[in-house]
Amino acid sequence: MKDMSCSSVAFETFSASLRRGETLDASFDQAALPEYVRDFVRSTLSIALKGRLEEVAGSFFYGREDSIPNMFQALLDHWGLDQGKVPRLVHYLNHHIELDGEDHGPAAKKILSDLVRDDASRDRAIRTARMAISMRLHLWDGILRDLKAQDGSASEHAAKRGRPLEAPFNSATWREGGMSCSPLPVSIQQVRRAFKVSPSTRTS
Repeated sequence: MKDMSCSSVAFETFSASLRRGETLDASFDQAALPEYVRDFVRSTLSIALKGRLEEVAGSFFYGREDSIPNMFQALLDHWGLDQGKVPRLVHYLNHHIELDGEDHGPAAKKILSDLVRDDASRDRAIRTARMAISMRLHLWDGILRDLKAQDGSASEHAAKRGRPLEAPFNSATWREGGMSCSPLPVSIQQVRRAFKVSPSTRTS
C-alpha cells in the first residue's frame, strides 16, 4: 500500500478495533468499510469458523489458492505495474503467483480430494466452493464500482492510454473468460466435473 501511496487508515482502524476486543460489526463501522467488503469478510469467517472440513477446504481451494494466481497475474498483465516504481507490490504478486500456483494450490487440492469421500461431502464442498467464488466476484465488482466512482481522473488517464480501468476479475470477465484465465467452477456443472460428481448427484 505504501508503494502505491494508498491510505491504510481503514485497515489500521479495523485491526485496532478488533485488538481492543470490539465486535466484528463494530469494527466494520469504526473503519467505515463498504458493504461488499463486510459481506466478503463475514462469508470467509463463517466458513472458517463454522464449516466442516470439506467445506473449509472447498472454499479455500476454489476461492483462494486456485484463483489467486490468475487474479494476480491479471493485475500484472493489465494494470501496467512497473517493478521499478512499486517493487514490493510486484514482488508480492509474483511471490503468490508462484507459491499458490506451484505449492499451496496443489497441496490444497490434494487435501480437498482426501476429504471428499462420498456424495454428501462432495455436495457440501461444492456449495461452499460456489459461495467462495460468488463472494470473490462480489468483492471485485464492488472494488471496480468504487474505482470508477471515486477516481474519475484515473479512469480518464487509463482510457487515454488505451487501457480501460478494470478490476483483475469481475463477474463479467470471470464468467466470460475475458482475462483468458483458466476455467473456474462457476457453474454447478463445472463444479461437478471438478469434483468428478455424476450428473445424477443432487445438490440442495
